[in-house]
Amino acid sequence: MLTVIAIIAILAAITLVTFPMAQARAADARAINGMQQLRTAAEAYGGAYGNYTSMASDDTVSSLISEIEANIPGSVTLNITAVTGADYCASASLNAGSRTWCVDSTLFSGYDYVCGTGTVCATP
Repeated sequence: MLTVIAIIAILAAITLVTFPMAQARAADARAINGMQQLRTAAEAYGGAYGNYTSMASDDTVSSLISEIEANIPGSVTLNITAVTGADYCASASLNAGSRTWCVDSTLFSGYDYVCGTGTVCATP
């Protein structure tokens, strides 16, 4: 009987340790999915208007950014080429470790890139 209680206690301790990590990974998966949707919305916006100049004020884009920010510890960085609006870049810090996810107007998306000062994803 005591052995069964000890095994249950060990399993409960393992679950309590791994549960927060699983939650962080799930939030990161939701954020990455949102970033992919943001890229699709940005491309639709660019196709409709010929540039990305006012994309940040678009309702769909704003809504997606809010959804992404609900799943990450910080905020989404969105850079748009100032004069022409020809390019954009969006990056977000994730929950698990110090990883980031970045998407840009070249249709690139990937881990450990950020927008920085430009409008394409680059290594930090």
